[in-house]
Amino acid sequence: MRKRNLLKGAAAAALLLSADIMLSLPASAQIDEIIVTARKREESIQDVPISVTAFSTEQIEQINPRTLQDLDGFAPNVFVGQQTAIPGGGAIYIRGEGYSDVEKTQNPSVGVILDDVFLGVNTGQLIDAFDMQSLEILRGPQGVLFGKNTTGGVLKATRSRPTGEFGAKVSAGYGAFEHGRFRFVGNAPIIPDLIALKIGGTLNNREGYTDNVFLGSNEGSVEYKSANAELLITPVEGLEILLGYDFIEDRSGLLPVELISLKDEQFTGFGDFGGDAQYDAKIYRAKLDWDTSFGTFTSITAIMDTSDRAFQDFDATNFGPGAPENAFLGPTAFLNNPLIGLPLTGNQLHTDRAQEYDQLTQELRWNETFLDDRIDVLLGGFYYRHQVNLTQFTDSYNDAIGCGVLTACAVFTGGFGTADGVNSEQNSGEENHAYSAFGSILVDIIPDRLSASFGLRHIHEEKNQYSRFDDLIFPGIETIVPNTEDSWNYTTPKVSVDLNVTEDILLYGYYAQGFRSGGISIRGVPDPALFITVDDLSYDPEIVKTFEFGMKSQWFEDQLRANISGFLSDREGSQSNIVSVRPGGTPTTNTIILNVDKVNVSGIEMELQANPDFIEGLTVSANYGWLVGQNEPQTFPLGPFGVGPTSVCPEPDLATFTCQGSVAGLTRSPESQGGATVSYTRQIGIGDLNVNANWLYRSEVEWIGGFNAFDGNLQDAYHLVNGGISYSFELNGVDLRADFTGKNILDEEYATAALPNIDFQSFGAPRTWFFELTANYN
Repeated sequence: MRKRNLLKGAAAAALLLSADIMLSLPASAQIDEIIVTARKREESIQDVPISVTAFSTEQIEQINPRTLQDLDGFAPNVFVGQQTAIPGGGAIYIRGEGYSDVEKTQNPSVGVILDDVFLGVNTGQLIDAFDMQSLEILRGPQGVLFGKNTTGGVLKATRSRPTGEFGAKVSAGYGAFEHGRFRFVGNAPIIPDLIALKIGGTLNNREGYTDNVFLGSNEGSVEYKSANAELLITPVEGLEILLGYDFIEDRSGLLPVELISLKDEQFTGFGDFGGDAQYDAKIYRAKLDWDTSFGTFTSITAIMDTSDRAFQDFDATNFGPGAPENAFLGPTAFLNNPLIGLPLTGNQLHTDRAQEYDQLTQELRWNETFLDDRIDVLLGGFYYRHQVNLTQFTDSYNDAIGCGVLTACAVFTGGFGTADGVNSEQNSGEENHAYSAFGSILVDIIPDRLSASFGLRHIHEEKNQYSRFDDLIFPGIETIVPNTEDSWNYTTPKVSVDLNVTEDILLYGYYAQGFRSGGISIRGVPDPALFITVDDLSYDPEIVKTFEFGMKSQWFEDQLRANISGFLSDREGSQSNIVSVRPGGTPTTNTIILNVDKVNVSGIEMELQANPDFIEGLTVSANYGWLVGQNEPQTFPLGPFGVGPTSVCPEPDLATFTCQGSVAGLTRSPESQGGATVSYTRQIGIGDLNVNANWLYRSEVEWIGGFNAFDGNLQDAYHLVNGGISYSFELNGVDLRADFTGKNILDEEYATAALPNIDFQSFGAPRTWFFELTANYN
């Protein structure tokens, strides 16, 4: 009842706020139109019957995003976070749907699309945001038109195209924590009106925010460089061929992990094994658009070849006794993680994880209109293939119990990387093939008044997975998970209707489904101590069914834009990752993926933007999202939750070896989230001065599913304030701009990621500043 009242209250407050703003605005300063491709057609954002947030080029310049993570808080019910154990790894959630684990064999619920290329895994999702021409966030299932497994939504990033003219854009900046950044984009005609070239690059370096007092080092640094090139070929009228290449070399440190139990020691690390990482990526892409009298044909081909390696101290503590003397801990002191070791005994959980990943995608589309553009038909096919190969060395040790993921040992004598120090070697992999055919039809039933659309995608997906675990303490002892081959067929529909009540008010509703494939947990291993068998490692697909209703409107001669939507989603077979707990607390990375029968999610989203005429140059925007999820208790196997005093099951049944409870909270998805941005531009001297400020509020966040038995599983509500000032002017045909931005101006302390069942968390950046100069010649 309380949440129903909150829902009514939020809606009423939004209507009152909208009415108050409307009454105070006179006519004339129009809001700029934003064109989006949410339906793979160019349309005004106000004409698309979808909840979509889009950023114009001017808005992107004001936000000044360094990576896609800087978009966090600018759209309702959207959380853009970073995964702690993979370089550039995204933990992106939309409407409670997302993926924050490390494995490439489990598909992200939110798809990231860069220049029409679908990124199939979350490694490297948080791409550099320089040279972005448009950014779109589509909320709700998007599997009919975009890629596969996009049950939560899509984040679509598009960079500028070659101009065919000489031009360049260069920026250089310096900021807090010795942050230096240089970025460049250049354009040139190779053969005028035939071949145009664009090249670009980024160098980005910054010290980390965290001081490791045990090792005397700095953690969480940034060391990133990238280069890209594009050729635009226009051999005949109506035919465009765009060839692209991207190269990325990222040596940034992983997000530093710190003990939750030491809440007062933010940005202070105690680990004895650094969080280093390596990520290399090459992306080749080719897009062909051919506009003919029979319609427009599009082909998009992309090949990704990536490798990454991560060294992680999952216990976030140091192994002793015999630790070197340091000012914080004192001589021969050592610190133990309380959840994976007994007091005053040595314990550790270290991993060395290397992965090779390659991906091929091919999309073909045909689009045509009929009956004076009253019918718009789009048909297409999509092929996706990826291959993953993983090698992981795990060093887990508990002095009171023994060590080993598969076996126990009495004495630890070696270091990481030696046969008597590393407990196990894992070799796992997957080959994934997905084929789909899709189509949609838009019909203007009553021109400029009533429209409807129907879309359908049929998916056939195949997975072949394998895993092998070798005990390096006692050679010859191994666990081989039998090769698993599985396939699924599913058809996802989407139906929408929209009505133009007036020229400026659009009402719409739609029903859509999303599909997320199943598989096996390649980080899972049969465990006799927990009665975990090979069959327990498999998990089934997840199906999302969503109803959404909304209104898009503009008022007072387009001075005010007010969009509101509400949705109901049913998640069937929701995938929930559980890290198992062995008796006595032996450290382990054994992970089981459970299917939750049904999770019901509902929410409201509002976005407002005002350009009031009575204050020329002022833009005010706000967004608010409310989200709640419910699911019934369910019976699960007891094994993954542990047995005995370390069990996290609230109601274990030892007779049937089952656990009763609800494990699918809406992780990384606060119940209430809102934000507001104020931007003011005024001409001063020869140029324009812009001052902007952004505020984000987020209610408490739950980090992992489960039974909430761990301290630190909730991040308290927090506020963030960012701001910036810029001055831009033209000099001798060159557009010059100076920016000074501040992030987290109030120096709020808040976590951005946590794994409470291993007692570690990572913090968001403290107060930072950055100064940048940009020159743009076109």
